[in-house]
Amino acid sequence: MICLTGRAQAKPRPNRNYHNVELGKKIIKRVCDYYKLPPAELFTDNRTDSVAWIRALSMDVCSMAGLTQETTGKLLRRKHSTVCFARQKVQDLCEQHSDLAEDRLKIAGEFIELNDE
Repeated sequence: MICLTGRAQAKPRPNRNYHNVELGKKIIKRVCDYYKLPPAELFTDNRTDSVAWIRALSMDVCSMAGLTQETTGKLLRRKHSTVCFARQKVQDLCEQHSDLAEDRLKIAGEFIELNDE
């Protein structure tokens, strides 16, 4: 694909939901409902373990759904590098704790059903 400047641009990756903000909002709401936390808590600077886990899990599920790191970060008022770090942290914690891995799979499974509608 060539833009007006004459430079080649990379083609968008297939199956990416680049700016699907509504999908991201559904994911965030679902994760918060699962853990019984008001979504407004995710937008604060609160760094307690429980809030940090829920925020990171929201970022991870959004990324699994195909949202870009930039879009996910904007939804949660964070930088895209924070989204990258959060995804790695979720994967590490899920490898160490099977109960967290089960929660992640359960939420992602519910989301996949939402995405198919």
